Amino acid sequence: ITLNSIGSVYYYQEKYLEANNAYKQALELSKRIDDKSLVAYSLKSIGIISWIEGNTFLDHGDTINAIKRYDDAFGKIDTAIKIFQGLKNNTGLMETYPFLGNVYEKLGHISKQKGNTALGHKQLSLALKYNHDFLEMAAEVNDENYIGEAANNLGRIYYGVQHFKEA
Repeated sequence: ITLNSIGSVYYYQEKYLEANNAYKQALELSKRIDDKSLVAYSLKSIGIISWIEGNTFLDHGDTINAIKRYDDAFGKIDTAIKIFQGLKNNTGLMETYPFLGNVYEKLGHISKQKGNTALGHKQLSLALKYNHDFLEMAAEVNDENYIGEAANNLGRIYYGVQHFKEA
């Protein structure tokens, strides 16, 4: 837990390289002590850093490296979700679904820009699905902050696909 906490401190300071290193150390330790929940949280955190790196590449017009980072983020976050599902850890799922949705959202827009409209629509549909799941889980536990975050994510995605009424 301490290494993940150190990673989070670096994350909030926007020192992503240091955060990633702490999360990777936490992942290795979690695997050694066979703590599946900590493995999932570490993978989620590493995936979020990859997503942020993808955004940075995309902001600088480097679509190829952005896609690589998003693919890495997808792999880590998807694995975390599968572990959380196996553990029936609903809190972990609720905290992870929006990030998988964010990855699908970015990939969906890139696919559409590159002319692969069908893939883009599929990815954006999955972005909506994971954020709807996030909203439902947040509503079940009546977490107003997560409800607001989910609503914001859904509004952004609907707006991005020009479904203004749903946004």
